[in-house]
Amino acid sequence: MGIAAFIMTVQDIRVLRGKQTEVPSWCIVLFFAGTVSVALTFLVTALFLGQLFGYGFLYLGANFWFHLIIPLYAAAECVFLVRERKLTVRDCGYAIVPMILYSVYYIGMILKYGLEDPRTDWYYFCIGGIRTLPFVLAVIYLVTFSIALGLRKAVNRK
Repeated sequence: MGIAAFIMTVQDIRVLRGKQTEVPSWCIVLFFAGTVSVALTFLVTALFLGQLFGYGFLYLGANFWFHLIIPLYAAAECVFLVRERKLTVRDCGYAIVPMILYSVYYIGMILKYGLEDPRTDWYYFCIGGIRTLPFVLAVIYLVTFSIALGLRKAVNRK
C-alpha cells in the first residue's frame, strides 16, 4: 500500500500543479488494489487473529497502525478521494493480484520450512494441516474479491 499511496500522491501533485489533467487510470487501479489488500489485513486481524491472540497484542505499537489505522484511512481515502473514473469489475480482478502474489510467498515459506517452524504459518491458516490450504486460499481469494466489489460500489456511488 505504501508504494501505491506514494505513486498516487505524486500523481495528485502533478494534477494540482497543472502538469497533467487527471490521475492515470493504472495509478487508480494500483491504489485500489493496495486499499483492498490492507482492508483484507484489517478483516483478518479483526475477525480471525484477534480471537486467537487477543486484540491488545495485535494492536500494540506499529501493529496499531498497520492493522487498524492504515486500513481504515486507505478505505476512506479511496472512497472519498478517488474521483477520476469509475472502477470496473475487471479492476476488482486486478485487486486480487497482490493476494495471489502474497499467497505464493506464504506457500513457499510453508514448503521450505514446514508447518512446525514458527517462520511459516503465522496466520494459522493451516492449523488443520497442509490439506486445508487450498480451501483456505479459495476462501481468502473470495473474501478479497468481495472486499473489492464492496469497495468498488462505495467508490462508484459518488
